[in-house]
Amino acid sequence: MISLRYHVVSIAACFLALAVGVVLGSTALNGTLLSGLAGEKKDLGTQVADLEAQRNGLTARLADADAFAGSMGPKVVAGALDKRSVVLVTTEDARPADRDVLKQLIGQAGAAVTGEVQLTAAFADPEKADQLRDVVTRLQPAGSKFPTAGDSGTLAGALLGSVLLLDKTTAKPQSSPEELAAALGGLADGGFAKAGQDVKPAQLAIVLTGAQATGDGAGDRAATIARFAT
Repeated sequence: MISLRYHVVSIAACFLALAVGVVLGSTALNGTLLSGLAGEKKDLGTQVADLEAQRNGLTARLADADAFAGSMGPKVVAGALDKRSVVLVTTEDARPADRDVLKQLIGQAGAAVTGEVQLTAAFADPEKADQLRDVVTRLQPAGSKFPTAGDSGTLAGALLGSVLLLDKTTAKPQSSPEELAAALGGLADGGFAKAGQDVKPAQLAIVLTGAQATGDGAGDRAATIARFAT
């Protein structure tokens, strides 16, 4: 006959065996897991080292390219814009250092900067396109003709082109000083642009942008600036 003591001893033996199995199993698993993690860590370390080497190489190449451009730039542009006038338009994300270098190259090319206008982030904001379109339409100088395209970038380009650029045939302003002031003031009041002091019309315009547009609506923002420049 099986006694109660036998049952107790049997149950205790089962639990002991289970505990020993868990310990042995976890020990083997931990060894395998740690070995795998160590291997992955080594692989990741190698990848990081390779990427750092690539970055350093690209940085060195970029520095060489900047140095070459800095030394050859004045020679390449010398006299290219002799006695010409230029108005400079920048986007808000354009780097001040790039703007300064560009102004220097314009001078080395023989031209003079007659004014600067900065487009704000709101200018290319898709959610404010309708507002910009309304402002530009109200500011259209008398007698000027705007493109039939109704997008905000094209219309804004037509507005600033009509007040900031001289007539390519006569080299005379296409609008009055009052219309120029009204256009720049209206865009500034709407939060779409900031104009420098004493901006005057020029023969040429340069549009300087920043880096590649990213985030939501990047394509629409880039397209607005491209159409404006066109």
